[in-house]
Amino acid sequence: MLKKRLLYSFEAIVGIILCFILLRVLPHMSYEEEHEEGHALEAFEHWYNQRAAPYDKIPNGAYIRAAEYARTQMMNERELTDALADTSQWHSIGPDNVGGRVLAITLNPTNPNIVWVGAASGGLWKSTTSGVGASAWSYVNTGYPTVAVSSIAINPSNTNIMYIGTGEVGSAYGRGMVGTPGARSTYGMGV
Repeated sequence: MLKKRLLYSFEAIVGIILCFILLRVLPHMSYEEEHEEGHALEAFEHWYNQRAAPYDKIPNGAYIRAAEYARTQMMNERELTDALADTSQWHSIGPDNVGGRVLAITLNPTNPNIVWVGAASGGLWKSTTSGVGASAWSYVNTGYPTVAVSSIAINPSNTNIMYIGTGEVGSAYGRGMVGTPGARSTYGMGV
């Protein structure tokens, strides 16, 4: 019996000492972690300057002119490359259910099974199954050289007329809408 009392007394004393240490010593210890400042601005500037060179800023209309050049002048080169490429050994194994940042969702006012979605860097998408099912979504090519769809409006009196707003919030780096995921902005062309 005496041994148990001594054991309990010893445990109590150890507990009091540990509490004292925890309450008096630990609060004064520094747990500051070294925090390295990010380099997002430098990465963005590098990305932007590659595209703006030899100018300080990307000139207005340059993106549209470049897209038109790629669509027309580079077509022959692309056809030649496709003819020489042997893609028969490649096939997609997935994943096929990858999503992105959705900026706009709109239902067809006369048919709620038809859902339109605008993605930050993924374009315009349509579902005729209310978005239900593994293959519920189809990409809709807008015909414009931009992949940012940030707003969608359907004319309620004629649901065949749709307006989409393109582009995304500009970067905080003092540059225009240029399309870099790191800056969380994607080039737009208006409505």
